[in-house]
Amino acid sequence: YGLSFQNLAYEVISLYVPNSQVSPEELRGIINRSYSGFRHEEVTPVIRTGAEGKGPKILELFHGPTFAFKDVALQFLGNLFEHFISRVEGDK
Repeated sequence: YGLSFQNLAYEVISLYVPNSQVSPEELRGIINRSYSGFRHEEVTPVIRTGAEGKGPKILELFHGPTFAFKDVALQFLGNLFEHFISRVEGDK
C-alpha cells in the first residue's frame, strides 16, 4: 500500500506538531515506540472478508497491548506526554 503505518502516522502527525516542539527525529522515535508493541506488523491491517476474500474490507484495530481500538491513539498520546514531561523535568 506504500507507506508503513509508522511512516504514514509520521506524515500526518508532523503536519500538526511543530519542529520547535518535537524534532522530526524525536517524533519518529515516539511513533516507533508507540506501535512497536502491536502484535501485527502492519499495526492495523485491512482484511477482506467473505468467500475468497471478495467481501468488504475491515480495519482491524485490536492488535494493541489491551486488544482494544483505543490503543491506536493512546499508545502514541502516552508517549507524547512522556516526552513533554521529561522536557519539563529536565528544565528544573
